[in-house]
Amino acid sequence: MLVETLDVLSRASASLLILAIAIYSLSICLAGLRWTIATRAPLSKAWVFVEALLVGTFVNNVLSFSGAAGEVGRVGWAKLRTDVPLHRLVAGALAERALDFLMGALYFLLAAQFLKTLLPALLLRRGGSQVVQAVRAAKEVASEPRLFLLILLLSAAIWLLDSLRLLLISLSFGAQISFLLAVTLTLIGVLARFTPVPAGLGFMEGGFAGAMIAYGLSVGEAASIIVAERFISTLLPSLVGGLLVAYRGGLSTLKAVTRGGSLEDSLRN
Repeated sequence: MLVETLDVLSRASASLLILAIAIYSLSICLAGLRWTIATRAPLSKAWVFVEALLVGTFVNNVLSFSGAAGEVGRVGWAKLRTDVPLHRLVAGALAERALDFLMGALYFLLAAQFLKTLLPALLLRRGGSQVVQAVRAAKEVASEPRLFLLILLLSAAIWLLDSLRLLLISLSFGAQISFLLAVTLTLIGVLARFTPVPAGLGFMEGGFAGAMIAYGLSVGEAASIIVAERFISTLLPSLVGGLLVAYRGGLSTLKAVTRGGSLEDSLRN
């Protein structure tokens, strides 16, 4: 398997992989813009929210075994770097997640077309209560229809970019996968984040490998796609987030995030 994986990696299209990295970078920028809009912060602060998302990724993937730690980290970072009230930052983050659940429900329905050939129908039906809860949560953030629609459109774009990235990664290794498989892999990647290990390590790999091998890809192709996806969506943002933390004061800044202090105080300590 290792020899086959190395052979597939050696034949990768560098241009398509670079494009996949660019697509991921765009999705992070859109996520920062979405959070900025959800908190009603000035659009000039969007880059700070992008920073906060990258720091949250670093905290979640490197420093913690809890998926919630990344959420706390990104909210705390945004609080340090902006004058947006904490309750608006939290409300915006919750609004994002509510709409992500809606997108997840849609992706679940699409992925079911692929998964139904692999999983019992009973397993698929268990997601119904989660969909209902997501709809109820989304109604709570729909008091302003235009704002709701804008955040929903940004959420849809982010999810679609994630699927497009997986399509590009697979094409870079000469493996053609269907859109439904890309949707399924996107959903698996999101669900893996809720597991009690950093970045869903092991869970995402197992889900990706099972789905791709069942689709007809070779073990080497599946392993190569997993390695490339981990590099783009886990290693790169964690590295950038770590560099941002180091640049802004290192561990003292992270302590200030958890204490709710100011950035200036953290830099003086």
